[in-house]
Amino acid sequence: MSKLRATLEWVNPSKLKNHPLNARIYGDVANGEFLDRVKAAGRIIQPLTVVGKGAEYPEYTIISGHRRMQAARKLKFGSIPINIDFDAKSKEDIDELVILSNDQREKSNDQKRKEAEVLIEVEQSRADRRMKAGRKSEPDGKKDTADTLPKSLVGSEPKGETLEVVGEKVG
Repeated sequence: MSKLRATLEWVNPSKLKNHPLNARIYGDVANGEFLDRVKAAGRIIQPLTVVGKGAEYPEYTIISGHRRMQAARKLKFGSIPINIDFDAKSKEDIDELVILSNDQREKSNDQKRKEAEVLIEVEQSRADRRMKAGRKSEPDGKKDTADTLPKSLVGSEPKGETLEVVGEKVG
């Protein structure tokens, strides 16, 4: 991904779609305490990050802010702030952005494992694409994958680069 290009807009929360990875990895639910804080503020303070409408996702798809969107819907807010990311275009970039946007949260070991599984899929997909194109790195110079998945996922020993990259990103 290149330097972030985003724009701030206000949209009705019903126009936003959850990214499927969020529920798969984090299972976020806007609990009572969170709802109370949003209600007391009377608005969503921090804009949600979404990817713009495109081929991969035909609607605004939430990258970061799923609980804020749930709270806004429950509290019947007419509009909420969103930052639209125009740089994340590929499925791999978008999936990676979902995980990297959640780096500040406390995570269970199970959530870290799920993040690692997704990042391994992302890195493998990038490696496959580079292999087909005859390149060793992404056009932006990223060096980010090995040739295989970990043994626990496919039964073969990983080469290392993928696990190092994923380890750095998951923490």
